[in-house]
Amino acid sequence: MTDDVNSPVAVELSDALNGLGQGVLLFDHTGRLVLSNLAAERILGPNLDMIRSNGWPACVMLLGSGGGEENAVTAAVNRARLTSEPVRFHAELGGAYTPCWASVVYSPEGRPYTLISIEIPDWEPLSELMAVFRDEAGTAIDTMRGHIGLVSQLASRPPEKLSKEKLSGQIRGFVEVLDTHVGRLQALMEVMGRLEAIRTGTLVREIAGDVRKIVLDEWFEDFLEELADEWASDGDDAPDYRDRLVVNIPEGLEIETSPRCLGRILRDVIRNALIYSPDDSTVAIRARADVHGRFVQIDVIDEGIGVRASEASRVFAPFQRARQPHVIGEFGYGISLYLAKHEIEAMGGRIWFESEEGVGSTFSIKVPVSLRDQLSGGSSGSPATGT
Repeated sequence: MTDDVNSPVAVELSDALNGLGQGVLLFDHTGRLVLSNLAAERILGPNLDMIRSNGWPACVMLLGSGGGEENAVTAAVNRARLTSEPVRFHAELGGAYTPCWASVVYSPEGRPYTLISIEIPDWEPLSELMAVFRDEAGTAIDTMRGHIGLVSQLASRPPEKLSKEKLSGQIRGFVEVLDTHVGRLQALMEVMGRLEAIRTGTLVREIAGDVRKIVLDEWFEDFLEELADEWASDGDDAPDYRDRLVVNIPEGLEIETSPRCLGRILRDVIRNALIYSPDDSTVAIRARADVHGRFVQIDVIDEGIGVRASEASRVFAPFQRARQPHVIGEFGYGISLYLAKHEIEAMGGRIWFESEEGVGSTFSIKVPVSLRDQLSGGSSGSPATGT
């Protein structure tokens, strides 16, 4: 610590900061590092000595991404100064995409201090996903090899007493098993791509490159058609879930967003609502703009099994699934809502839920009306607050 340890308040502050899991750096108005904590030492290592010696310019060089004076760090600090709120940015430390926050605080004399906090990257979800993928791929490869051998044997030397109809039925059964395994691998590949985009920071660039203005009710019609085609590909007996959806979206409600990312998020939320509620129940989808016209809220309301209060913290955690029998009986990896949460927050929005076991759940998302303004710093940059 480099603060005044003779002050009782400073000693208490030091103890508090050393208890944080985030690294903390505080620079005075001259750019000198006046405070750091143990987590910063663990994260930055010898680089912290360089920052102590050279001050703010060394911090900008280490944490900034992109050339010029207006890199990620200085852009975040300038925005924090204008909005008087913490601003999120990312740094690349040791090859890891590291979330950080920038704030500007003021002393009693009115002198500005720059506060940088550095989060410790969490690679556990990616490690777990790789383990799941290896297991799934190994099982799929072994199963497909076996079934391919059986199909080849039946095709080349069909049993004499086996009719063409029965032979065709057996081959179709083998093909369906192969298709199921291929479908699961495809789903895992998509999950890996989404998680990689979150962990490497390419998600924000992907969203920024996809921003366009849409009329929400018209877009939703096309979106549900695409979902119906996706569901139909699950098999000839796959139900058309559109019969269960009750959509209430105001006509002409325009938003500027990433349709691709919004579609992924809604697909996951709507799918969960459908499969975890009775087949004869409805799922309501409604949208409305907030009173300030800055955000649009979309609610997905089901009449399903609900979430136990004791398991509410598991909903957005990776690879965590509720232990209710109906949930365990459905195929899934328990990561879709984790991905949806990170993706909606990358869009400057928020996702949350309200639920009662045995009654149903409402999952709500808020997205900016103008995502382009949100990404360029035209608004506060803070995620949408709750209801």
